[in-house]
Amino acid sequence: MLLRICTTVLLCLIASQLAEAQRSGESDQIGISAAYSPTSFKAWGTIQNTRQFYINAEFNHTSISLGRTEMQVGSGVILTGWIRFPSNGISGPKESRTGFGLAPLIIKVPFSQQRRTPFFTTSAGMIMTNIHFPNHLGSRFNYLLDAGLGYHIQVSDNYGLQVGYKIHHLSNGNQSLENPGIDSHMFFARFLFDI
Repeated sequence: MLLRICTTVLLCLIASQLAEAQRSGESDQIGISAAYSPTSFKAWGTIQNTRQFYINAEFNHTSISLGRTEMQVGSGVILTGWIRFPSNGISGPKESRTGFGLAPLIIKVPFSQQRRTPFFTTSAGMIMTNIHFPNHLGSRFNYLLDAGLGYHIQVSDNYGLQVGYKIHHLSNGNQSLENPGIDSHMFFARFLFDI
């Protein structure tokens, strides 16, 4: 229920930002991204050998000037997420969870204003899975944090492509009896277009 309310609020904010951008003549960006993690490792989280896949819709709605750097701030909706992990946390039989969620904060900091440039990215969000993760002592509601580097290619005046790598963390923030967490190597591709 809380996730549906948050999704509705986020979509209303995006719609109002779109209307404001059209009135002011500003050029905002919409993006579709896919992210895949072939494996996970032990750091904050303890579950290893996990694969994940996400498809997101994103909206870059704010630019903040930091000297010569134009930082982009956005929000997103996790249209679908898939997590496949070993039930004992290391190896053996695997289980899967699917879900959807929100990424209310997405930050991208380009290293230059060139048409091709590396950039730093970080985001914070949440996912609601179809079944408690990793078992009935866990939670359906989990937090997502990530940070990484990418490369932006401005294909044309209105279209851009980004690819990159990030370290991705998933956990329920100790809100349930079990919170093993997952830390993953994640690769992403994002297609952006101006609106």
